[in-house]
Amino acid sequence: MYKNRYSCIKQIFEYTTSHPPKYELLPDSMSDIFHFYNEFRDPYEMKYPWISSQYPFPDLRGMNSDYVIKKWISSYFAVLFLRQYTIAPYLITMKPLDFPALPKTQSEIKNWIDGLDFFKKLVSEHLNNKELISSMNLDFITPEWSESNHKKHPLDFIDSLKEKLLNEYQQNAITIPISKEKIAQFENSTKEIIEKRINSFNKVSRKADISGETDKWYVNGQRMLQSKDAFSENPEVHHIDFDSFLASVLSRNISDGIASTFFYKKSETYLLKQEDIFKAIDKLNINNEYLIVSFGINIEHYINYLKIPNLSLQNYKDIEIHSYNGSRLVDSSLFLLKKTDLPFISTKAIEKVQIDKYSLDKISDSINLYTSILDLNETSEEIFNENKDGKEEDEIRKSVLMSIIISTEIKWKKNVNVINLIEYSKYRQKGLPNNLNEIAKEE
Repeated sequence: MYKNRYSCIKQIFEYTTSHPPKYELLPDSMSDIFHFYNEFRDPYEMKYPWISSQYPFPDLRGMNSDYVIKKWISSYFAVLFLRQYTIAPYLITMKPLDFPALPKTQSEIKNWIDGLDFFKKLVSEHLNNKELISSMNLDFITPEWSESNHKKHPLDFIDSLKEKLLNEYQQNAITIPISKEKIAQFENSTKEIIEKRINSFNKVSRKADISGETDKWYVNGQRMLQSKDAFSENPEVHHIDFDSFLASVLSRNISDGIASTFFYKKSETYLLKQEDIFKAIDKLNINNEYLIVSFGINIEHYINYLKIPNLSLQNYKDIEIHSYNGSRLVDSSLFLLKKTDLPFISTKAIEKVQIDKYSLDKISDSINLYTSILDLNETSEEIFNENKDGKEEDEIRKSVLMSIIISTEIKWKKNVNVINLIEYSKYRQKGLPNNLNEIAKEE
C-alpha cells in the first residue's frame, strides 16, 4: 500500500509533456516552498482557519482533524523540499537550491523561525524512511553526496536558513525605522489624556496666582523604554495601548499628586459613619463661599441609598461638590475649604536645555506639555548611557525612549483651613469613628 502511494507521488513529480520539462503544479524554487509552508502554518493566516472543512481527509473528523491534516500537508512540503535536489537547471535563472528570499516584517520572520524546527523534523523523518526515498529516487541525498557536489545537505540547509533568519531578525530589531504615524498617534493620545486630566482640576484651582509665602508641590513627567517594534510600520506583535500607556500612568500621578496636597494641607480631620457625614457638614454651618472636594466617595450612594435630602452630584445645599477618584494616600474623603483658599494649579515652562537634549516637541497650546520618541540606536551617547541600567547593549538598541515632559505645580497659601471628613469603614480603619458632638462649628 505505502509503496503504491510513494510511486504515485513519484509519477506526479515526473509527469510532464513539456520539453525541456516544466511542472506547472510544482515549485521551482525554495522561495515557493518556504513562503507557502509558512503562510499555511501561520495561525493568524485566515486562508486556512478550519482546513478540515476545505480539505477533508477520509474517516478523519473531530477536534484533532485540523492538526492531523496540517501535519500531512506540511509533510508534503518537506517532500517538495527534497525534490529540489533532483532539479537539473537548464537555464541560468534556475537556482533550485538557493536560499529563499527572506520575509520583510518581523512577525513573518519570527513565524518562519518558529516553523523551521518542525519542518526539519519532517525532513529528517523522510530521509530516514528508506522506502520513501528509494521509491522517489531520493536516496542519493547523503552527506557524502552533498559534500562532493558542494551542496548543503537538507538538514544543514535548514540550519543555515534558520541562522540567516535569526541574524535578520536581530538586525531588523535594531535598525527598524520608527513610523511617523505611530509617533503622531502617541502625541495625540498623550495630548488628549493629559489635557483632560489637568482641565478636570480647573474647578478646584484658583484663577489667579498666589502671592506671598506659599507651599508648593510638583508632579513631573514620565519616561520609559519601549520596544521599537511597537512604533514600527509592521509590528511583530500587537502592542496594547502603546500610544496611551505612559500618558495614563502620568495622568494618574497628576491626580494622585494633587489629591495628596489636600491631605497635606488639612487642618482638621474627622472619621465619620456614612449616615453622619452630611450631618457633620450641616453642623459646620458652612455656606456657598465653601466648596466640597471629594476623593473616592460614591456620591450616588448617598443620593440613592441613604436618601440625603438636597444632595446632587454637583451640589449640597448650594455648596459646590467636585468629585475625583481616590488614590493610595487619599480615599473615601471629603475636603471642605473656602474658594479663596483653593490651590493654584499650573504647568511651568520647561528648560531649553532639557528640550534640546531630548528633542522635545510641544504638543499642547493650553499647557506646557512636551513629548519625544528617541531611537536609542541613533541617540546621543549621554542618553544611551543614562538608560543602560543593567541592560544588555543590544536590548537598549532595540528600544525607544518615550518621554512625556510636564511640570505641574500645585501652590497653596501657607495658612488655610481645610477640613477633612473621612468615610468610616470597619474594614479599613481601627478604632472608633468620631461623634457628631465633636464637630466644631466654623467661624
